[in-house]
Amino acid sequence: MSTRFSRPLRRALLVAAALITSTFGAGIASAKSTPVDVKVVGSGGEILAQHTQYTDKVSLKTDTKASCFGQGTEGSGDKVKVPGKTALGAVVDGQTADRDLKPVSVTDAFDFGLGVCGIGGEIAPETGFWYLKSNNVESQTGGDLTTVKKGDEVVWFLDTDFADASPAELDIDSPTKVQLDSEFPVQVFEFAPDGTRTPAAGVAVTGADQVTDASGSTTVSGLTKSRTTLTATREGAISDSDRVCARENPADCPKQVGGIIGGSGTSDEIEDTDDADDIAMGKGDDKVNTRDGSADDVDCGGGKKDKVKADAGDDVAKNCEEVSVR
Repeated sequence: MSTRFSRPLRRALLVAAALITSTFGAGIASAKSTPVDVKVVGSGGEILAQHTQYTDKVSLKTDTKASCFGQGTEGSGDKVKVPGKTALGAVVDGQTADRDLKPVSVTDAFDFGLGVCGIGGEIAPETGFWYLKSNNVESQTGGDLTTVKKGDEVVWFLDTDFADASPAELDIDSPTKVQLDSEFPVQVFEFAPDGTRTPAAGVAVTGADQVTDASGSTTVSGLTKSRTTLTATREGAISDSDRVCARENPADCPKQVGGIIGGSGTSDEIEDTDDADDIAMGKGDDKVNTRDGSADDVDCGGGKKDKVKADAGDDVAKNCEEVSVR
């Protein structure tokens, strides 16, 4: 291998040694799909996706043009299976809920697992790679061997220069409920590769006139929309975003601010929030109960026996086979 693999793949031998154990463990995992928080950030800090994603075993075709690891490392073009619930599976499944993740380009040229070259059309240059973190800690294995469980956080970031230090992962901490058109404070933290959390200075936040100070704090101007997404960015860092509800009386806001929820390619039992959600289920026979009083959008995908318990105000697609409205 060339020296350009030094940071992203310097653990290749450890990964290879763990391959049998990791694959076996994934293969005997529960058949029920698992919800995780997945975030994918491009090299310029743009957030390609950030939502709740149900995931299970996946299969995908390797890319004969996936040459980001150097000449001769392109994919075979064969279809490969990723057993169990993994960080790579979360991105592959995530294409249903967020088309910005299409296509996912991988190569099967290596013995130790799949190499990820592209997500959402953003291709890793030969000087870089797709950096992966799980629960704020730098992953020690590739995406197909990084297993996930319910509630885990998976972050992918396109690092264009493997020679640089590992990027900081930003974490914006904003109130869920605020008063409409009133200023409010936010704080931004950053995670080191080992998961150490410290205040993040010099971060730009949506709606704030000043970047964060040494304590990671800044003030956001009054919000004029009932729901707003605040994004925290800093050059070279992994961006983060948070949704905020603004009302004349903040107590009128729901406990959770709704968002996007994606289903897997297998059967899912999806739990929505008590706010308006965009739910895009996958190919399996899925179940979801959206009876929370909010106006949810539900697309049942390609299943043949999808079941939806809905409110009268929900927008339920015609591809949902069994719909019960209250």
